[in-house]
Amino acid sequence: MKEKVLGRTGLKVKAIGLGGIPIVGVPEDEAIKVVRRCYDLGVNYYDTSRDYGVSEERIGKALKDARNDVILATKTQPSSLTKEAALADLETSLKN
Repeated sequence: MKEKVLGRTGLKVKAIGLGGIPIVGVPEDEAIKVVRRCYDLGVNYYDTSRDYGVSEERIGKALKDARNDVILATKTQPSSLTKEAALADLETSLKN
């Protein structure tokens, strides 16, 4: 699979990534299988958000043994307008 550099980060991501919204609407075991299959096929970029419900948790479960091999992107919640709230949001995301 082709790779591209992600902006100015220097991180190399595959041409195909996986967004976290669709895995919220299926049973957890199916969602984990989908994420894992994407990983097995070479996908290394996963985009999610705490606003996507259980997306972070499902991606976390599916990739628990591959976290050093993937690039995870998430977003803070709109309610996290202060520095402290944004940092707390980040800590929660990292635990997922």
